[in-house]
Amino acid sequence: MERILSLSYNDLTLQLKTCLLYLSMYPEDYEVQMEDLVRRWIAERFVKVDGGKNLFDTAKDYFYELINRNMIQATYINYDGQAMACRVHDMIRDLIISKAVEENFITSSGHQTHSLVSQHKIRRLSIDYRGLENVKTVSSMVTAHVQTLGVFGCTDQVPPLSEFPTLRMLALDRSEKLEIGYLKNITKLCLLRYLRIEGSCITELPEQIGDLQCLEMLDLYGTGIREFPTSIVQLLQLKLLLVDGAKLPHGIGNMQGLEELSCITVDDSTSINLLQELGGLTRMRILGLKLCMSAHKTSTRYVDKLVSSLGRLGSSQLERLSVKTDGRLIDIPFGSWSSPPCLLQELITSDLCLCRIPDWMASMANLTCLQIGVNQVTQETLLVLGGLPVLLSLTLNASQNAEPKQRLVVSNNIFRCLKRFLLYCEVGLLTFEAGAMPKLKHSNFRLWRSKRNLRASLPTLASVTSVP
Repeated sequence: MERILSLSYNDLTLQLKTCLLYLSMYPEDYEVQMEDLVRRWIAERFVKVDGGKNLFDTAKDYFYELINRNMIQATYINYDGQAMACRVHDMIRDLIISKAVEENFITSSGHQTHSLVSQHKIRRLSIDYRGLENVKTVSSMVTAHVQTLGVFGCTDQVPPLSEFPTLRMLALDRSEKLEIGYLKNITKLCLLRYLRIEGSCITELPEQIGDLQCLEMLDLYGTGIREFPTSIVQLLQLKLLLVDGAKLPHGIGNMQGLEELSCITVDDSTSINLLQELGGLTRMRILGLKLCMSAHKTSTRYVDKLVSSLGRLGSSQLERLSVKTDGRLIDIPFGSWSSPPCLLQELITSDLCLCRIPDWMASMANLTCLQIGVNQVTQETLLVLGGLPVLLSLTLNASQNAEPKQRLVVSNNIFRCLKRFLLYCEVGLLTFEAGAMPKLKHSNFRLWRSKRNLRASLPTLASVTSVP
């Protein structure tokens, strides 16, 4: 079996071999999220741009190629049929661990079955301290040359960051007991270009975080950080900033390299000037916003500036946009955009309540996922959205106070590619013509108040649900 697996491994390109070996950084049976993995590959400089694609798309191609070659196992399949996470089979894991040791690619410590002591300079160090009572510390190891450090679990017995002067990659995963004191020397890691802190009680960053001039990716999902130090706007090389509901920092317009920013809170303290700065980040590909504005802040001038900034991003490089609220109904006039966001592939605005579908939406040639809230779902709504050529997932959410004016008919010449359809609205009559939505796999209907008559003729649905 080892010989057969080695043949498959040897058949990989150099880039794919390197990316596969990197998976030995993760603990056994660990579910690896695709987006996190490809970001690390990029930060490690494993990814070479292929043709006109960007680094992220090329890295995703690497990921799916490893799945197609059965070197990794997909664990979550999205609406578009793409895997969003993976695991490594035990036999493949044994193979890549042996290759990683042989090539001094990764040194692991903490887990009793794979506690390794490198005879060479340690370049990448993976420490698994999850739920282990008697663990072997790494104090005896030479850390001066470590460029990548991944810690899973408690950091109590991990050497201080001051002992990793050449560190370029730092990932602290599921570190529930991590304290701000452990990060006090992080600003001295002048070569650091990737930082991930997940699942900890960290609520603040060191004030001197702006000293990390090489930092390109900052992933703070799962932390309690709600405010940024003022110096963060000095990170001019930063391409990715992920948080879980933090406010926009003043001076964000200086961060012209940002390509991904989410999830950022826009509330009463967010100034109009700050919203204008947001619109100047024209390299942005992915943006997530949470609107927590009170009634007096939803004035025409304030909301118009937000919409104008989003429109500038949409006419540049924006591919994914998510705008959610804290439960309040906010009417955002997206119809005022002068030009359609031609590159947009995913639009999530189901928490908002639009008066009508914007005219530019009919020309969205690349849109694959749409979650939208409207005052009322009409036949015109279905016709406009049904004409989108590559739409795969649609969520329609209508106000419960809206009165139905006409029956809804899903004809057999619209929604030709749709695989997932979620409809939450009030209708008098909902009818599906024979042959409608031929590729549909999953649907969910929540229809209320009016007497309903649902007639459907659909091919092999994986899940059909109607909730009163």
